Amino acid sequence: MADSHRLRNLDGQPQREADPEGLYLEITDEEMLEVGPPPIIAAHHHWGKFLAQVIANGLAVTALAATFIWLYVGSAWNIDTTQITYGVAIAPQLDYSIFPESVQGAVPPPASLINSTFLQPLAGFMTGRFGLQYLDDVTTRDVALTTADRGERVWSVIWIDETYSRNLVAGLLGVNGSQPASIELMHDSAKHFTSETSFYQAFLAFFRSYRASVGVSLAAQAAQLTGKPPVASTFWIQGPVNLINNDLHPVNKSAQNLHSFIAFVVLYVAAILTITMTSRIHDPHHPIRQGVGRLVSAFLYMVAQVTVVAIVPWCLPDVQGSLLAAWAWWLLVGMQQLAFVSMFYMLLGRMMGQALATFFLYLSLCTSSSIIVITISHPFFRLGYGLASYYAVHGARAIYFGSQWHLLLRDALAVTGWLVGCLLVVIVGYAWGLNVKVGRKVYEKTRSKIHVPPSRAPLLGNDGKPGKMTER
Repeated sequence: MADSHRLRNLDGQPQREADPEGLYLEITDEEMLEVGPPPIIAAHHHWGKFLAQVIANGLAVTALAATFIWLYVGSAWNIDTTQITYGVAIAPQLDYSIFPESVQGAVPPPASLINSTFLQPLAGFMTGRFGLQYLDDVTTRDVALTTADRGERVWSVIWIDETYSRNLVAGLLGVNGSQPASIELMHDSAKHFTSETSFYQAFLAFFRSYRASVGVSLAAQAAQLTGKPPVASTFWIQGPVNLINNDLHPVNKSAQNLHSFIAFVVLYVAAILTITMTSRIHDPHHPIRQGVGRLVSAFLYMVAQVTVVAIVPWCLPDVQGSLLAAWAWWLLVGMQQLAFVSMFYMLLGRMMGQALATFFLYLSLCTSSSIIVITISHPFFRLGYGLASYYAVHGARAIYFGSQWHLLLRDALAVTGWLVGCLLVVIVGYAWGLNVKVGRKVYEKTRSKIHVPPSRAPLLGNDGKPGKMTER
């Protein structure tokens, strides 16, 4: 009776007392081979195939890394020698009627004075880094501000007001209370904060050197006009020319500028992860419901990720822009990226689709004007104008800081166009794949139901006449 409750070995015999818990079974080597995995056969063709796969995958991964490092470094390689164009706008100058007639004939006319004290000396110091373009059609400050704000003709605008030449002459003559002549630099930091910060620092260094040089030259001219050395005054202490910095769209926190393109990268990676996760969702009942389930899941995932990414700046002080507008913008960008990555997965499969999506992540990061402004990059990087990433980053800066706000509609249309185009490819590809899959299942079911009866042929007897029917 006790033996009936004991565990038995494979041959039906009770286990030994040395194994009271039944943890070990007496199994022969032949029986282990039956249930174990097949042995590894060290055939040459197996190892060759394995090594080929390892080498191919290694080359693909290495190529992606090499592509990124070359794009990243190449985009910034020659930026120190690339010339940026600054526009110069000059207001109609006031005449010298307030000065004695003897002085009026001794000093150059306003246009000549501006050329000799500003345009020529400053252009000499800025050679090779900045170029000056005279905007002869810009004669008012409002038009100069609009030109600088739009940033389409020139990078920034240097505005010379109507008092420039008169203030210089007053300073040369030592008129009491004379103030330095002033020029106004109208620029937009938010257009590309990293590059513009570098440009402004370089321009400031050039301007200081220029002002010191012009100060020495004007001091000699003042001594010739008055017959005595210039007297210490505000004009000479501060310098004969003063710079007014007018940042049209300042950036309060550089971290928010960083967020304008880091959010794009994070959402792109989120799109890859979302597609990878939703591709594992299966509905065994119907393939259409399987596709709808994936679509709804991907949309909900992206909405949650966009919300988390968009609210980060608004959790910190001194934030700029509107949270609702930023959330709506990043939702549009997130959906575009979701459709973009889905297109690769649909056309190329999971592995190749993920590899190509990663490649475009590298390409988008270096051509979207995120790291280096495209204006000073190699001409190759201008292909970013054809990708959605450039408009996604540009639109975010417009929403955050108001930079080039008039182009926000263009940015939205570009991102929407990419979204619609990728969705059309995904829908057509999914419908085609679904039709092929359903067609195969219908064919298999139909084929399984078709019963072809065996053929029958009459047998001929010894006399050559048909006999009984038999199956062949």
